[in-house]
Amino acid sequence: TVIHELGHVATAWFFGSPAVPSFDLSYGGGVSHTFARQPSLILLVYAVFAGLAFRSRDERPALITILVVVALYSAAVFSPLRDLLITAMGHGAELLFAGVFLHRALSGSQILRSQERPLYAFLGLYIVLADARFADRLIASHEYREDYGLAKGGGHSMDFSRVAEAHLHVHLEVVAALFLLACALTPLAAFLIHRYQWRRK
Repeated sequence: TVIHELGHVATAWFFGSPAVPSFDLSYGGGVSHTFARQPSLILLVYAVFAGLAFRSRDERPALITILVVVALYSAAVFSPLRDLLITAMGHGAELLFAGVFLHRALSGSQILRSQERPLYAFLGLYIVLADARFADRLIASHEYREDYGLAKGGGHSMDFSRVAEAHLHVHLEVVAALFLLACALTPLAAFLIHRYQWRRK
């Protein structure tokens, strides 16, 4: 729940909207409260990009990377993609953290004690498998989709329901299938990044 809500909140702040995470004491889980977009926050993000670009002015690959990121950010922050990313990055953050945990388990990066590696492996695999089971149930079970659509007793829409209906205009099963694919790709991505870093050494 903490990772999920931090995903929403961090993405919202990155795209200029103050947000505050909270636990849902009525139905369980969490709820993020997102407020109106503030132009000053967007200007602050651009200022950070400008500072990074200035520091990397003599490193052509890094400078090109920063400029590409700025272009992608600009395309997202001033388009409907902004709201889609804020909504999707709750579950997206779960897989991002899972990937980091699995990479640390494989590589030993940032490990202070040897016991941390199996712990990172367990946490990473647990998140991936839990999310995969969630996606599979959304795909396979009509009853589970109906229960999910009730949104903790009503009053708001669940993340994937909003992604499916308001942003992508597809059935919920399609969004769940895409998320299931992302679950499968997360361990693969962690392994490939580790392998690439190992070969460079």
